[in-house]
Amino acid sequence: MVAVGATALVATSLTLGLTSSSGPSSPFRHLRLGTTVPVYPLTPLREGTLWNRLVASGALHMPVLASRTRDGAPAPALARAWTVTDSGYTLALGVTRGLRWHDGPAVTARDLAFTLPYLAAQGRQPFLARYLARVDTVGPDSVLVRYTAPVAVHSVDWLVDTPVLPRHIWSAVARADTFSGAAALVGCGPFRLGWVDLDRRGATLLRAGDFPHPVGVDGVSFIHRESADSLVDDLRRGRLDALATFGATLPAPLIQDLMEGGGPVRLVSSAYAGVARALVFSARGLGAHRTFRTAIASALDFGSLARSVATPLARRPALSFTPSAAWSAAPSGDAWKGDLRGAHAALSSLGLTDRDGDGIREGLDGKPFTLVIEAAPGCERTAGQVARMLRGVRLRARVQAQGSTTDPPITVVEVPASSAALAGYPEVAAFGPFTHGDERDPDYLERVKRVIQSPDEGSQREALALLQEYNAEELPLLALAWDDIVVPVSERRFGGWSVSSTQGIPHGDLWGEIAPLPPPPPLRWPPPSLLFVSGLALALAFMLLQTLARARTAGTSLVRLGHALALQPGVLRRAAARGEGGRERRRGGRDRRRIVMAIPPERERRRGARERRRSARA
Repeated sequence: MVAVGATALVATSLTLGLTSSSGPSSPFRHLRLGTTVPVYPLTPLREGTLWNRLVASGALHMPVLASRTRDGAPAPALARAWTVTDSGYTLALGVTRGLRWHDGPAVTARDLAFTLPYLAAQGRQPFLARYLARVDTVGPDSVLVRYTAPVAVHSVDWLVDTPVLPRHIWSAVARADTFSGAAALVGCGPFRLGWVDLDRRGATLLRAGDFPHPVGVDGVSFIHRESADSLVDDLRRGRLDALATFGATLPAPLIQDLMEGGGPVRLVSSAYAGVARALVFSARGLGAHRTFRTAIASALDFGSLARSVATPLARRPALSFTPSAAWSAAPSGDAWKGDLRGAHAALSSLGLTDRDGDGIREGLDGKPFTLVIEAAPGCERTAGQVARMLRGVRLRARVQAQGSTTDPPITVVEVPASSAALAGYPEVAAFGPFTHGDERDPDYLERVKRVIQSPDEGSQREALALLQEYNAEELPLLALAWDDIVVPVSERRFGGWSVSSTQGIPHGDLWGEIAPLPPPPPLRWPPPSLLFVSGLALALAFMLLQTLARARTAGTSLVRLGHALALQPGVLRRAAARGEGGRERRRGGRDRRRIVMAIPPERERRRGARERRRSARA
């Protein structure tokens, strides 16, 4: 689970074209990725920057553990191995040997022992801030992470994609979110900072020469544009190799246009399904009633929501919230289907009825009832669509910004990828108000505790299944759509790159997943013998053209002679009779017709009249 912030939880979606390579370096082996994420400032631990996303991807900073694979197992990264000991109170981590920071020093266990408490103190790791007791080093390449509760098994999820920071740099940094510049980007990952364009339109990462794993490209350039339309236009023109969406969903009309248009752009979609927006009910007041939650869910048109808030590949969600493709997904029930009649009946049973027949339900006090729907930043349009759908069951709703009121019945929020994978709960009751953070149902809290304090992976999966079962029964939150992340790539350079919902650049042993297309053959000078033959051929061609030009000039002279002969009456006729018109006969009479027609009949008649008058005077 990513620890660098909420937006980084849905890290990059494009897995870059990287593979093992033993051949020589080539300028072609450089990926150009377009992004709408701004390049400045160069702060890796500030939300909303390109570098914050790249920290989560493992491009610059090696994470403690890599993202879970399809079967749910975390992949080793900076930690080559991990073991749960002391009845779940301690996690032993072995540090990978041979890694060096980009500015020279070797990576040791002291860097890892510094990083975890530092991120907890800086508010970048809510789980560690709550449960971490201390971190002890055991030699140069091992650490013991000690917790205040038996949460070591679950802590593995929180160490996935958590970056390891160089102690010799960050130990002097008081505020992590303001530390900026080249020193802030020093890591031990496969790429190091190359340069940042002066016009702030892009940045380039170069392959770190001392990275112990093979990297198949020499560099990656991130080119910034203000809109996704501009990026797609550059992709079509061959200026980009792919788009780095960083988990963000491209506009559905744009994806639909690319699906129908074809051309040099190809779409690649991830097998992992995320949650495109979620509707969260309050644990108090009207939102705490399951009947009300069921009525709202029954009134929504999930198909229309999926088309508007997600990609064309979106699917209707099930009651258990967790996407079916997530590693933690348990068998869930059928997808939601609209039931307006059931929604009408459920709302009426709560005392919300339309007594005066004006199409608006009144509350228990007899006054028109207005439902407040709060929208998290970026979710205003979705919240408005939900409000319009509720008019179908005569429920008037008003949308306002999140935090405007105390305890709103409904809130529409973004959903981090890790929260979707873990039944939507991670920061719920344990770490703060992500979704139903004020939930006090003992049954729910017990299920959350079972997940956090699971003694092993098998028990954790069982506890997650029970949590998804609770979501399906009590409906504390609803996924509005299960969505795939779609990434446009260049057909000209696409060579089998894969897409991951939580990784941008794979690290550790994942480098061999994919391969860019081979470079085109370089231009070479032809051998001398070929140059000689080509020159001789050109000379012969020139001589042939000269010969044809002379022949054409000679043909023009013959035509002029024919004109002169045509001025003498009877000459052509006598020549044909004597057999001297062979050339005209060989041409099927075409030249003869051409010569005769060269002098118009009227002009020939006048010429004949002049000749007769001249003869008469003589």
